[in-house]
Amino acid sequence: MLVIAPRLLATVGLTAERDMSAVMLGLGDSVAALERDEIDAFFWSGGVPTAGVDRIAATRPVRLLDLGEETVRLRTRYPVYDVTTVPAGTYGLADPVSTASVRNVLLVTADMAPALAEPLTRAMLDRRAILAQADPAGRSIDARSAIGTQPVALHAGARAAFRAAKGLAGP
Repeated sequence: MLVIAPRLLATVGLTAERDMSAVMLGLGDSVAALERDEIDAFFWSGGVPTAGVDRIAATRPVRLLDLGEETVRLRTRYPVYDVTTVPAGTYGLADPVSTASVRNVLLVTADMAPALAEPLTRAMLDRRAILAQADPAGRSIDARSAIGTQPVALHAGARAAFRAAKGLAGP
């Protein structure tokens, strides 16, 4: 959040230094500080649901700020962000909430052999349920969307794995 939060704040004309009393805490410490009423809000980035946020939402109502419009504006300067939706029911929310998202990528060197990158990518696609048990972001692994890695070029071995997963042939 050291990068995302300042960018989002700047999009609405705010800075942490000028407009608020900001402290740098990890997610666990942020949840604990919110529970103790030591802070009013926090930024976090992670798969949904995130365990720490889930924990606090089980003990008190939480509210996520809708960032849909801000994310659209943010994308004009930083195209790596997308608008995504936190579904209703998550964290006890009555309605879905638009928020910013950043793709998770598995980054390898350009010189990794395609014969290694392809089975590595296939394993990630085939075992996404196991990955989701370790981190909710694993649920978002999908051959239709994971192929989009812009601005980083997709590795040839990964491209072959995605094409095979989609039933496509060729390089």
